[in-house]
Amino acid sequence: MKSTTKLIRVDIAFLYQLAGMTVDNETPADLQMKAFSAYRAAHKRVAADYEKLASARKADGSTAYRLEAIAGLAEPRDGAKVFALWFASADDFTRAAKVDLMALCGQRMFDAAYDQGIPSYFVGVRQMRKLETVEWAEIL
Repeated sequence: MKSTTKLIRVDIAFLYQLAGMTVDNETPADLQMKAFSAYRAAHKRVAADYEKLASARKADGSTAYRLEAIAGLAEPRDGAKVFALWFASADDFTRAAKVDLMALCGQRMFDAAYDQGIPSYFVGVRQMRKLETVEWAEIL
């Protein structure tokens, strides 16, 4: 799925653009430190959401998403690895699961960045969401 790879590259690009950015009096290093905190927070929230999703799916007899492997194996300090792992298993998910997974990961990164006070993240997240709505049909 070449389009999926393209999505990974776009997501990593927007995460790592923080490395060369300055916001007000914050240096790139300050932003990068906040970004790592946001990755960790998002990682924990995805894992927590998986537990809720898995419990609900087990209760109704359906197959749980394989988010535990993705959330569990990702190193929280490595934002690129987190996103790569999330999307690397895209072939293993149904269409509905892919949409849910993309929304879950995007929302958790958006929330975690907001909590850390990273306004520059919002530009990147909007770009990611545009790709999600515009290009997702081509992938599936």
